Amino acid sequence: MLILLSLLPALALGLPTTQDGDQLMTVTSTRSTAVCCSDRSLKSCAGVAVRPEILGTGKLQLPRGEAFTFMNNIKDPNAYYYKSENGDDMVIVHNPRTGGLNGHANLASSGESFVLENCVNEGHVWKEQDVTKFVEEVHVQDKEERSINPTFAALIDQGKNSKASASYSVKFYYTPAFAAETPDIEGYTDLAIAESNQGYINSRIDNTVYRLCIEAATIEEIEDSSDFLHAFKYMKGSTTELRDTADQTTLLAMDFSSCGVGYVNTISNGLTLTVVQKKCGVGYFSFGHEIGHNYGCAHNPEQSHNSYYPYGHGHLIERGSASTGYRTVLAYTASGHSTRVNYYSNPEILYSVTDTPTGLEGLSNNARLIQENRFGMQEVGDESGCRTLL
Repeated sequence: MLILLSLLPALALGLPTTQDGDQLMTVTSTRSTAVCCSDRSLKSCAGVAVRPEILGTGKLQLPRGEAFTFMNNIKDPNAYYYKSENGDDMVIVHNPRTGGLNGHANLASSGESFVLENCVNEGHVWKEQDVTKFVEEVHVQDKEERSINPTFAALIDQGKNSKASASYSVKFYYTPAFAAETPDIEGYTDLAIAESNQGYINSRIDNTVYRLCIEAATIEEIEDSSDFLHAFKYMKGSTTELRDTADQTTLLAMDFSSCGVGYVNTISNGLTLTVVQKKCGVGYFSFGHEIGHNYGCAHNPEQSHNSYYPYGHGHLIERGSASTGYRTVLAYTASGHSTRVNYYSNPEILYSVTDTPTGLEGLSNNARLIQENRFGMQEVGDESGCRTLL
């Protein structure tokens, strides 16, 4: 039996009707006015009613008939990963306490991106994003480049030689503008975490990210990405206070000059800070992208040079027998490579749609870089504080 993920009215959205079946969500309004729909980059935003109790088994079907099969839970029994036969994939998270669902469907075969968001009192919405309007992420070099971790070299050696898994914590902050348009901030961070963890799984990285806490920021949004990151850095006077014993901290915002910004190669000095736009953080993998910069990862070599790790670049995935190529999490868009997929570059992994490698040996292997640095990130904070959750 197929489980319909959505049954949007064909007349309203120009889609063919689908067969009857159990539905995870049913459209209540083809043009929702919920605050979650206020982003001008959206192609559409429909109100939906959801049934989370049917998650985790069988298949889900998108409005035009794309079928997704349940693959696995993502480090959490309430985070679900689905995949289609043609390489499309989907992550959905459920909060049993609130009944809220948040999710993202990446239709790699067509380049389309859909987001399910819990708008709390206004219900759930099913949004189609226009990723062509997104401005690529940027990064900032840490001018001080000081080290506060004398054991960092030993931790890198451990990452190179150990097969054990590592985990790192994130403290989330959010701007007033983000809060005004995101009623379920906890659910949004759940989705960002789940997407990143699935990206690590896809790329064979023995690493897990988890949320330590969430807190309101005390600064307003700044248009210039570098200025915004700088203001965030000094929001509490010191990086240590800002991280609040977490390994990494991310500020969630609504609108500035890029999808995200973060410091590069800063695990050894604890300057593991990033700022990410809401629309890009999930659905475009900018949350994981920016943390990748903290690890030392760079964009694809056509766009960036990694002076720290010559092998640590993103990758433009060759098209093979497919009609188009794709790109990994750290890669910029390029001609014939517009769709970003949830893989960190790794020469040992073939992307199923193209049957070509997701990296090149010695040049684009961000999976190796994160794998080797994973224990360094894990040891940045000790998680002894950071008790604020909204």
